[in-house]
Amino acid sequence: KQIARESGVTLEEKKEYSSEVEEGCVISQDIAKGMKVKRKASVGITVSKGKEMTVVPEFVGEILDDARAMATELEETEEYSKDVAAGLIIEQQDTQGTSIEKGSSVKVTVSLGEQTVKLPDFVGMTLNDATIQCSTLGITFSTLQENSDTVDENVIIRQSVKAGTEMTEDTQLYLIVSKGKKTSSSVAASSGSAGG
Repeated sequence: KQIARESGVTLEEKKEYSSEVEEGCVISQDIAKGMKVKRKASVGITVSKGKEMTVVPEFVGEILDDARAMATELEETEEYSKDVAAGLIIEQQDTQGTSIEKGSSVKVTVSLGEQTVKLPDFVGMTLNDATIQCSTLGITFSTLQENSDTVDENVIIRQSVKAGTEMTEDTQLYLIVSKGKKTSSSVAASSGSAGG
């Protein structure tokens, strides 16, 4: 501005946001540097207002599509949550009310809902094999035992939840395991005769 005054040039200043040029510095001018101009000529310059800032809204609890409409850029990660429904935002990196540069991305974590697993058919498996498969899938279960004339001992007779059902960690599963054939414990009664 001082150089313009000393040269007798009038500056026509407009301001705009810039993420590259510091506030108060010239971004551009309408006459190329080094060109000669007449005294009292008018030169247009664009001065930086600095970075345009925006205030981060509250995204936690919002539906992802609604949050996308509120922000210019979301950086999304996903995780399972038994407490938050699928498609809702669980957490955000920049807290509500924080000032960030407009156009910056806000990191959010989106719920996939509760993790489920498709329940296999355990009927006919040994208890040991069923235990290994449940452990691999993250399924917890309890066992009940009953006698069976047709199913060998330690083999699953039936299960309380139908195979193919999508289970959550809260689903209670019982595996009914064969104790084998019922044995009759008949004690032979002996009748003795008293001497004589």
